[in-house]
Formats: sequence, C-alpha cells, structure tokens
Amino acid sequence: MNCPFVRKLVFVVAVSVITASCSIGDSDSVASGGIGGTGISVGTITDFGSIFVNDVEFETTGATIILNGSPATENDLERGMVAAVLGDISGDTGSAASVMVEDVLKGPVENVVTDGANVIALITLDQTVQINELTNFDNNVVPVAGDLLEVHGLIKGNGVIEGAFIAVRTALAEFRVKGFVENVTATTFNIGALMVDYTSAALPAGVPSEGQLVEVKGDNILGPSDELIATRVEPEVFDVGNANHVEIEGFITAVTPPVPPATVPSEFTLTNQLVQTSLSTIFEAGTADELVVGVKVEVEGAGNPLLAEKVKFKDPVMLEADVASKADQPPLLLTLKGLPGITVRVNGLTEVKGKATSFIDIAVDDHVRIRGRRTGNFVLATRLDERSANTDVVLQGPVDEPPAPPPSDPIVSILGVVVDTSGLPDNDRNNFFATVNPGGLVKAQGTLHGSAVPPTVIWNKIERED
Repeated sequence: MNCPFVRKLVFVVAVSVITASCSIGDSDSVASGGIGGTGISVGTITDFGSIFVNDVEFETTGATIILNGSPATENDLERGMVAAVLGDISGDTGSAASVMVEDVLKGPVENVVTDGANVIALITLDQTVQINELTNFDNNVVPVAGDLLEVHGLIKGNGVIEGAFIAVRTALAEFRVKGFVENVTATTFNIGALMVDYTSAALPAGVPSEGQLVEVKGDNILGPSDELIATRVEPEVFDVGNANHVEIEGFITAVTPPVPPATVPSEFTLTNQLVQTSLSTIFEAGTADELVVGVKVEVEGAGNPLLAEKVKFKDPVMLEADVASKADQPPLLLTLKGLPGITVRVNGLTEVKGKATSFIDIAVDDHVRIRGRRTGNFVLATRLDERSANTDVVLQGPVDEPPAPPPSDPIVSILGVVVDTSGLPDNDRNNFFATVNPGGLVKAQGTLHGSAVPPTVIWNKIERED
C-alpha cells in the first residue's frame, strides 16, 4: 500500500466522520471493521481548487481535515503531501467526508547528496529522502545539513523515502520515522540504517516484529550511538474493510513469483498492502511483466487482499532499444538507436537492474529498457534494465504538443520522435488517429532494421495508454 501512515479507517455512518489512528490519537481508540459503503483514495496531493488525489478532484466542503493529528483546513495542505481521502468517488470527481494527512519523517539533516549542482537526496535519521523535479519545498527553501525537517512522501523501500513535500522547521517536539522493522533484538531494531532503541517505548502486542511496517516516535535528541530513543512504536495497518472502491498510490515492495505455467506475477505488495491481479486487470502505461520491486504504481480495486481492476504505472515514459551512445562522466547520458532526439539522463537515484549491476556496466549496443519521465530536454531514468539482445524498439510517452504538427494519419510525434504508422493495418491506424490528441500518452512498438546510420525502425503497433 502507499499509505505509510494510515492504520485503521472507519466509516461512522451516524455522524459521517472518519476516525484514524494514523498517529491521530491512540490506535486502541479506533473501532474495527474497516470502511463500509464508500470509497478511499490514498495518494499525493497534486493540485487544489478542492483537492486532487490520484487524478480525482475531491470537493472538500464540510469534510473533516486532519493534518499531523490536528484539525486543519484545505489552506493548511500543500502539494506533495500524502492524503487518505474517504468519501464518494465517481470517475474523476468525488466528495470527501474526511481527509487525513501525516508526515512520514521528522528529524535533522545529516547530509546533502548532490549530482553536480542538483540536490538528489537528503540523509535524515539515516533515511535517504530522494529528491526529484516534482519535490515541493516549503517556501522554496532547499534544506542544508543541520536543518530540522518535516518530510511528506511515499516509502519506496526500507530506509528510502520519495520526498514529495519537505519543510524546514525551527524546532521539533519529537523525532519520527516510518519504515520496516529489521534485525530485531530484545532492545533494538533497525529501520534502514537507523538503529531504534525501544527499551522504554510504549508497545502494542506483537510489536516490533521482523518485516513489520511501523511508526516510531522518539526523543528529539539521538542517543550516544546515533540511535533513536523510542517513546512509542505503533504498527501501520491499512484496513479497507468493505470499501466499494479503493485507489492507492505507492511503490512495490515485494512480488510473489509466478506459479508455472504463468510467466508474469499476479500478486505483489504495495508498501504493505497485498494486491492481486487477474486476467481482467487493466494495465495502463505498462505491462504485468513490469511489476517489480521499486516500481511506482497506482492501483484501483476493492477487497482485502486488494483485487486490482486497474494498475497504472506512474513513471509514464518507457523506452526500449539498443544503446547508441553513452557518456560515463557527469552528466551521465544515453542515446538509443532508432529514437533520435531523445537523450536519457541517469543519476545516483536511477535503479540499474537486469544483466547490469551499475551504469558503468552498460555499453554501446547493449539492449536496455528504461522507465522514467520527461524533465526539460531530457528523459530522467528512474529505472534502467539491461536485457537480452533483440531488435525490439519501444517508445512510450506523450504525443508532442504544438509547435509539433498535430497527429495526422499516418504521422505522430512522440517525445520528438516522428513515428510513421503507414505500415500498420488501416483499421488499427484509423482507430488510433480517430481518438489520439496532443499530450495523450501513447505507446509505439517496432523493430530495428539494417545497419544504416541512423538505423530504420519499422513500426508495427501503436496504441493509446491513457
């Protein structure tokens, strides 16, 4: 699940109020039974005018809004904060009964990681807070070592957080961190590289347990070995109960291997929410074989385990081709055969997987698949997989807006690459051009032909992905 802070959510019909134990009061004050007869959307706030979460615009008039345990208004919320919205959802609009928002980390900046002039990570309580072009800094203040932070975002892996809203605070009443328990002893455990001393902490039954997702509250002064002295440790449990519709954004933290003869996974964990797919699950901007640890997705469905009606990949650009050129000195860059005009940028946060273990292992002519997003004149790679040699070429991204010509049979421009679809069957081509618009996400698949420079791509399939 992507809700690193919600423990239990309950719909109280008589008073239309949501009560959550996500560090808002004690967990034992929350009734059991989950959410009944309504919907829940958990994800990053992307816009206002009401609030937008998971591409749904929620009207908040009359809604109960809780921020870090205290009553709040919509004016107190910021882009990048992660919200759990309970209410009615109908397509891309909704009416919120309750909005719960809570940070994922409070602590001091120990180190600032840069890539050239760009800050790409902050080390806080031994957690790596990843920074990207979508990170929103309060008052545009980029933290420095020694600052005290309040961080909102999604847990990407143990000890790793994708920072979405970050604020520098003058003081913190306590330190706080959320993550997965590891290396449990009678007195300590780890969250990532952070050691937690829970000797004096208030503990619910069964806490801490290996692999458990927890929130740790502690003293605002670290111990002599830089350990966090915990005052309370609480489990993070997401209970969807009988909700008739659930939308969750987050990172895949575990994948259940497929059972032969299946070749792609049908079950994965989103933070700590088990998700199951089926033959009827719709995959948007990706395919089932891309369900791997570390990938960011949004899941829509119902039930617990969550049966996915739709899985949407959140890094919309996907490229696959042979490497044409490579720059090994910062900035780290790649170009790809058959995709002229696209420059891929790699940084210290790019996950390198597959046959390669690091960017240095990638060579010209290697076949790669890249996940990422367009930023400025580059595609910023969030994941780089070296794959077995083949001639496949895949180009997934938004159709270019003007001044590029509008898509017109048989030509469409994607990320600056002109795709000639004249080799496709008339029916397929006509259906595509009847519905595609500038800015829409599309996927073109083809085959690299010949050894000419530049090489030729014969496109054999194109479809909308939005």
